Amino acid sequence: MKLHAPEFDGLSKHIYFGTFVFLDNKRKSMPLEFIQLYEDAKNLLSNLEAGLIYNLKPELNTIYLSKNHARFNMFVNIENHSSRPILLNNKHVSIQR
Repeated sequence: MKLHAPEFDGLSKHIYFGTFVFLDNKRKSMPLEFIQLYEDAKNLLSNLEAGLIYNLKPELNTIYLSKNHARFNMFVNIENHSSRPILLNNKHVSIQR
């Protein structure tokens, strides 16, 4: 809804969707939707969201900007396979609690 604000009128808008795959210490991968219990998956996603917003400071996000709400450490590699490959392609983000 924030993209409908007057300051964004006339601008091209793009919404990106992501798939989250987590790696353990042995580099075994696990997609977020396969993680059991639901509460564990929810906590991982919440930590990831808080850490990315705090580190990347996106203009339209207002929660998590001024204080780090991450509860555990994560290393994130962002790959962009969209039609705009310059945006955050092969970007590495270290989320620290």
